Amino acid sequence: MRARPVLSAALAVLAVVAVLSPPRGAAAAEVSLGWALTHVGLDNDGAGPVLGLGDRSPVAPGLDLAYAAEYALKRGSQPTIFITDTNPALRGDAEVTLHVLQVVGLLELTALPPGLPHPYAGLSAAAKLKEQWSAFPGDPSERWGYKDIDFLAHAGLVRRVGSVRLDLRYSRGLTRQLLRDFSGAQPLKAVDPLPGVQAPVPGAHLWQLQLAASLAF
Repeated sequence: MRARPVLSAALAVLAVVAVLSPPRGAAAAEVSLGWALTHVGLDNDGAGPVLGLGDRSPVAPGLDLAYAAEYALKRGSQPTIFITDTNPALRGDAEVTLHVLQVVGLLELTALPPGLPHPYAGLSAAAKLKEQWSAFPGDPSERWGYKDIDFLAHAGLVRRVGSVRLDLRYSRGLTRQLLRDFSGAQPLKAVDPLPGVQAPVPGAHLWQLQLAASLAF
């Protein structure tokens, strides 16, 4: 799998960061669970869960480094014309789920008063573990696919409520992801654009809006 070398390197960087980070009074991992609205370059956005495991360390007065491994399901769908034996122009939704594992590094401004949300920003390297499309009712007039690796920029706000941290994050991919797949597609000689449907754009960047809660233990 082409994603393995990059993913291995990203995990190695995460391990080095964890070892070299300044020691804390007591080690405490953070488990996070969230839900994200994702745009994968298709007409309809989708939503899916995000699960993370990480830690944090102070790197300067009023500044923390948070690092984690996160598993996410990114979904979307595209209204598509399918060709069948009985119907040469059957309309249906081509639905996709991307199974993604990413290594995230974030810098959080902690110098603000505890009652205020803390802003943060950072980067991640993401590997596509699986690309899963719904069963098609016929031969699609077009097919799409995604690259194995993406890099993302993140910005968000986090606020502590008791022992729980509430996290609102916006993420945007930095590399072009959506690819036209010509294998198995059955292009029609003349197809009018589907009314009210946004056509996919090859090379689209993916983005995500995520709300999560984390708990240290």
